[in-house]
Amino acid sequence: MAEFIEFYKRRRYHEGIGNLTPADVDYGRREEILQRRKEQKQCTVLRRIEYHLGRRQTQIAGELGPGTAA
Repeated sequence: MAEFIEFYKRRRYHEGIGNLTPADVDYGRREEILQRRKEQKQCTVLRRIEYHLGRRQTQIAGELGPGTAA
């Protein structure tokens, strides 16, 4: 039983508390974790936008091809 309680409180994420573990909430790490996730998400979104914009510009330039009048 102790092994299950350890898993449930320290390793199992709970959707009802923001996909955190009860231990994260109990020890006051909730806001820090949620802030870090928010920052990581913002960075990921920006990287994806930059990546896709770069691919789009390459595709447009490739469609025109060399020597093609724009």
